[in-house]
Amino acid sequence: MSRHDEDFPGYVAGLQLDMREQPEGGSVHVPCQPIWAFGQVRSQQDLLVLVHGFNNNRREAQEAYAAFRKRQAGLLEARHLGAFEDMLGDAFWPGDANFAGPLDMLDFLVYPATIATAKLAAAQLSTYLLSRRDVLNLYFVGHSMGCRVILETLRLLKANPSFRTPVRKVCLLAAAVRTSAVFPGGALEEAFRAAEQVEVLHSSADTVLSLAFPIGQTAAGDGFFPTAIGRHGDVPRNPGQVEIRPVDGAGHGDYWGWRPTDQSAVAAEHISRFLGLGQANRDLPTATIPQCLGPQPREDIKCRQFGD
Repeated sequence: MSRHDEDFPGYVAGLQLDMREQPEGGSVHVPCQPIWAFGQVRSQQDLLVLVHGFNNNRREAQEAYAAFRKRQAGLLEARHLGAFEDMLGDAFWPGDANFAGPLDMLDFLVYPATIATAKLAAAQLSTYLLSRRDVLNLYFVGHSMGCRVILETLRLLKANPSFRTPVRKVCLLAAAVRTSAVFPGGALEEAFRAAEQVEVLHSSADTVLSLAFPIGQTAAGDGFFPTAIGRHGDVPRNPGQVEIRPVDGAGHGDYWGWRPTDQSAVAAEHISRFLGLGQANRDLPTATIPQCLGPQPREDIKCRQFGD
């Protein structure tokens, strides 16, 4: 990963939720800083928070969010495009490092510390969301370690007696969260159940989650070579509330939509239909939903290679 201080060309957002001290690496900014387009603060009855994953600097996160907008815009009827953009809030958090020169490729070494950073970011994001009295419906879409940020945020929100905003939908893309954390007794069990509807997109072909995740989690003391939710979609099943969607053959970077792959297209379709934000009439490619698992999460011990 190279250092980028400038914005991604063409990136435009009505609201950015900035929790970064620096464009690359650095600490969590306290407090979460809302940045409104053209400085125009506006009300949002519906707020959809996008949360990028591990090892993304600000520019790379902007690229992911821009791709998400483009993919989703292509699936929406024209009359819904304005409403869709108006409800977005792009979150930025420092889930990366700032190594200079050739050392930049070693950013993955900070992964164990990133779990603590995700919790710090969640504390700032939850505090900001508690301050938003205008929001009547809350939604989240997150990728990779961004799913950890979302679940930690929901854990804090649900623990606060003053939080009354309904969490309508949460979409977890290639979630870098250990499966046991969301099962009964897990630290994020209540957070996973906080939303009215949850969709989990996953892929067994994700080499980042098959190798880097178990090693990183073990090094961080957060499980012993655990399996990530985003690999097999192993989560508590609750018909009508939890949807598990495999994206066959998807790599870790195939979810936001910036890659011109069939898997990116399938993921975009799943997200659009799940959010239900005025989708145009399209047919979704057929995907097989796995059979219901037993009551215990799977914790396979398999390691291959690190990549993104």
